[in-house]
Amino acid sequence: MLVFDALASTNKWALSHLGTCQHGDVVWAVRQTHGRGRLDRPWLSPDDRGLTLSIVIIHPHQEMIPVLGQAVALAVVNTLHRFGISGELKWPNDILVGGKKIAGVLAEVDFDRNAVVLGIGLNVNLNRDDLASVSFNHPTTSMRLEKGARLAMDDVRDCLTREVEKTLDEAARSGVPYIIDQWAKYDWLQGHPVRVCCLEETFCGECLGLDGRGRLRVIDDKGREITFWAGDVERIESTSH
Repeated sequence: MLVFDALASTNKWALSHLGTCQHGDVVWAVRQTHGRGRLDRPWLSPDDRGLTLSIVIIHPHQEMIPVLGQAVALAVVNTLHRFGISGELKWPNDILVGGKKIAGVLAEVDFDRNAVVLGIGLNVNLNRDDLASVSFNHPTTSMRLEKGARLAMDDVRDCLTREVEKTLDEAARSGVPYIIDQWAKYDWLQGHPVRVCCLEETFCGECLGLDGRGRLRVIDDKGREITFWAGDVERIESTSH
């Protein structure tokens, strides 16, 4: 593990040092000063309250690249379960508890070096004031808020890295179907009406889960199935009259 007191972004550091990083290296920053998620959204990670790290994957199997972020999201859910917290998965790679975001995964590919960097941001000991200090696009929570007590950051980090290693090893052995099957157990969107924003267009329909390549499947009110490699998706909560 490569440990830093502070980095602007663990993903950015890993991507700029791929020439010296080894497969499986974990880059961990105690404090991340300019953390970001998908679409360059901010990610809050103050000292001893937010866990931020990145995993370096060198020469991944090509068919695995689209689902590596989802594999790591599964590892985060399994970590939460180890601490008695029930997590769910929101495509493409967010982790929720009770409908509130507790963690996210940012997968970035360097095609020239045939490498993927998988960044994880997990809200461990953030309190309500911490979360209120930043404007997020989704309700948020933390392990501390869910458990009602602070957690030892080292324990969470060590558990998370073990779960990531275990999940990626199993994915390498069993292939993409393993990730898709596991994802379905915790899918927060499947079976619900959703709204997907993609390429400045908006699509609505019922989420059918993921297809065999990790794409989101949505069936619209005309019975047409649409698949998405990327996009922003939200559940549409039904209202009763």
